[in-house]
Amino acid sequence: MQRASIAIALMLVAAGEAWAQPKPDAAPKEEPKPAEERGCRASFDTYAAPSSPMWKSDEAYHCHRAAEAAEKGGDLKQCIADAKAAIELESRLGTRELLGKCLAADNQFAAAREIELALAKDAFVARQYNLAQAAQARAASLARRMPILKLKVAGEVEELVVEVDGKTLDEAAIEGGTKLDPGEHRITASAKRDGQPVTFDETVELEPDPHPITILIRFGDEPRDWGTGPQAECMKKAKTPEEMAACVGDDGGGGGSKGDTREARDINVRMGVEVAGYHDSLDVDVISPVASFGLESVVDGWGVGASVLADVVTAASPDIVATASPHWTELRMAPEIHGHVRFDPVDISLAGSLSREPDYLATTVSGGVAIDMADKNVNLALLYQYSHDIQGRTQTPFSVFSTQIDKHAGTVSLGLVLSKATFGQAAFTYVYEDGDSSKPYRHVPMFAPEIASELEPGLSVDSVNLARLPIRPLEQLPVKRMRFAGTVLIAHRFSGVTLRVLERLYRDDWGTMASTTDFKLPIDIVKELRIWPHVRAHVQDAADFYELAYVAERTPEGFVVPALRTGDRELGPLINATLGAGVHWDIGEGEVVTLALTGDAIYTRFLNHLFVRQRWGAFGTFTMELWLE
Repeated sequence: MQRASIAIALMLVAAGEAWAQPKPDAAPKEEPKPAEERGCRASFDTYAAPSSPMWKSDEAYHCHRAAEAAEKGGDLKQCIADAKAAIELESRLGTRELLGKCLAADNQFAAAREIELALAKDAFVARQYNLAQAAQARAASLARRMPILKLKVAGEVEELVVEVDGKTLDEAAIEGGTKLDPGEHRITASAKRDGQPVTFDETVELEPDPHPITILIRFGDEPRDWGTGPQAECMKKAKTPEEMAACVGDDGGGGGSKGDTREARDINVRMGVEVAGYHDSLDVDVISPVASFGLESVVDGWGVGASVLADVVTAASPDIVATASPHWTELRMAPEIHGHVRFDPVDISLAGSLSREPDYLATTVSGGVAIDMADKNVNLALLYQYSHDIQGRTQTPFSVFSTQIDKHAGTVSLGLVLSKATFGQAAFTYVYEDGDSSKPYRHVPMFAPEIASELEPGLSVDSVNLARLPIRPLEQLPVKRMRFAGTVLIAHRFSGVTLRVLERLYRDDWGTMASTTDFKLPIDIVKELRIWPHVRAHVQDAADFYELAYVAERTPEGFVVPALRTGDRELGPLINATLGAGVHWDIGEGEVVTLALTGDAIYTRFLNHLFVRQRWGAFGTFTMELWLE
């Protein structure tokens, strides 16, 4: 029995060895072909039906889809090859975004960053602001995460020549550091010591991290070390990625901070300051400083921000002085917070704001959803906003006197990439207001029928006071209002110039209709500097109940006044023209600091108002934004 067991065991061992031997007729294993040779263009069927109506080239669309499939399958080399093939056939923003992501995932940070920076500019020109902001943020993130290699030479040498991957470094790059892609890099050096030639040859592996890594170049028989002693000891003891990152401090000797991890550095910080000012010929002056702060995570697709605005308003308009109160000054404070989160291709946003004046309190909340479709060539956005306002009188508690106004607003917009250089957007807005928005300070002069018919626009305060009746009731507006507005925007990119034209049509159930046309022509002077002229034209007719002079009838019981009445010249017929210019300047690598200055001259002609015929105004803004890298 024992001999039988041994025989069976020997037979199994022999069978295993025979099975492990290669079969004589087995075909030799073929080496995989390069990504370019097995790419999308080789598999494209030239007789296939059109792939997508949004694409001019069916083959380009085929290659783009192949690149998407390769990315999902983790084949980054194939994704890069197919995306490049698609771009050669038809350069589209979505394909360039895909190429940048695959290059970054393949540790080709420098090439990916170039793609993202160019994409950010072109997406901005195409009015795809979300894509432009995301691309710029990814470029900044790549710049921060690129490894920095510093080199130090042990001992005194002469005629030093240092090369990294075959490229000779100058003295500044050797000691100050040079940015490289993550991955394997070969460092070679040659020099003379005591008149004798010496050489150095070492290969290092760099991880994505902006902290400089110091490599000590030792010539001769001295032991070679890929890093300084304290740094190497620190990394040997490291047990987590955070501890590993902390070892590679700026001093190359384990002086890094454990709190400075890569996740924290993937969050972009934006700080902004804006100051706006306004002055007109009716003695109205406004200055509005705004401070803003924001955080944006490119990797996780979320962002939060906050701002606070302060309006200082001074007014002494002739109609105000004549019908309500004397010259006055007041301060308005308006804090705001907002945030968004992206679940590709859907972006969800929320915002809330508060506006406080001595006699007015407004609270607003809003929420929106934006959806990218058709390879980001179509963007559908929905926004809802609710406001609850409380209006009162200065130095009077709301509990003594106040009116409340509720507003519901909804906007639907559709953005379309019409061609490589043309972007269009259409939007429709509906607003429903419920509440008495009549101004508690605005008194409306009344006239006898025979006097009212003789009055003309533009009378002086003294002339109106001589002609009016001895009563002056408060303004009374309808307590409900429905507003409708439709907007169409077209932007086209020429060589170095962008044409932007906007048309807005407005109508409400008070009978007011208006048209606004806005024209802007940004011109690239250099890559970082852009200027533009600005022209705007606005015309509107009057609300149904608007009158130049309201008539009051005298009865035995007293005067009978119109149920609806207003002295607001903005509810009457008018024309408005604006002419201005602006300049935008990006400073620093990756556009770290942005400065912008705008100025507009504004003329308004009031066609049917007692006190005011025209108004000249000037409006200007200065903006500075800082992106922390």
